[in-house]
Amino acid sequence: MSRLFTRFAVFALVLGAPAFAASLVATGGNTLWRLDSASGTPSAITTVANKGLDSVIYGNGKYVFTTLEGDIYTYDSVHGNQVLATGSFGQTRDLAMDPGGGSFLVSDYLGGVIYRVDLTSGSLSTLATVNQPQGLAYAGNRLYALGSHSLYELNPTTGAVLNEASPLASDGLTYDSYSGKLWTSSAQGIKSITLDLATVTTFQAGVVQPYPDGLAADGLGNLYIAGYNSNVYQYVIATDTLTVGTALTGLDDIAPASGPGTPPAETPEPASIFLVSAGCAVAFGMRSKAR
Repeated sequence: MSRLFTRFAVFALVLGAPAFAASLVATGGNTLWRLDSASGTPSAITTVANKGLDSVIYGNGKYVFTTLEGDIYTYDSVHGNQVLATGSFGQTRDLAMDPGGGSFLVSDYLGGVIYRVDLTSGSLSTLATVNQPQGLAYAGNRLYALGSHSLYELNPTTGAVLNEASPLASDGLTYDSYSGKLWTSSAQGIKSITLDLATVTTFQAGVVQPYPDGLAADGLGNLYIAGYNSNVYQYVIATDTLTVGTALTGLDDIAPASGPGTPPAETPEPASIFLVSAGCAVAFGMRSKAR
């Protein structure tokens, strides 16, 4: 079990205009949305009738997204929606593009399995068994996965557990090359975690409403967080500032609109700009330490 250090950081919440990054896509309801850079206005990329869209990533020139019904789809402007797998999973929670780009990982929460899926054929192979797997992220060639109460570093080839931080209950997971850390989101707050899993820093809980779900990093010091069925938020790491962006009904996950689904350390996701109008800030802080 790793030693965990936890603190509540001085934190600001800015209420501003609903404009955000050019390079984001999000799932909401039965639709995959693109978020406009100037206004933050969502525009539909594609829709799947009678399905609820869940996780999304980008890789090899196409979007990959899952549904609440256990399906995996790909989409590009030439071929439209294509089904890779149908009803193959108990409940998918997250996706991560393999560094090579030819396959991706999907976590099956109810099945307790992390699968590798071929991006062309849709063929499945089991990488690892994890109790209630959720968020997935690569940091370079290092692979991390959230379980029910732990964060694991896994061998990306065999799925063997290399390291573990526990207790740690979260949902979304991403790697940010700017800070060189993993970041997670849950009702307990936004957390940063060092790659050796030794240090966990918790930022103020209860700010992202009703609770944080998916999240993405741009490699420039910004995190973008999907507040479940509510708003997209931007968190600026250097200033501990959280900005409320545009509301999106059914919002679940968020991802870069191009580039790797989860980038290697040396390849940041595309640059992004988050425009904020004058607003109000609420600052608060508390410090605690847990082992």
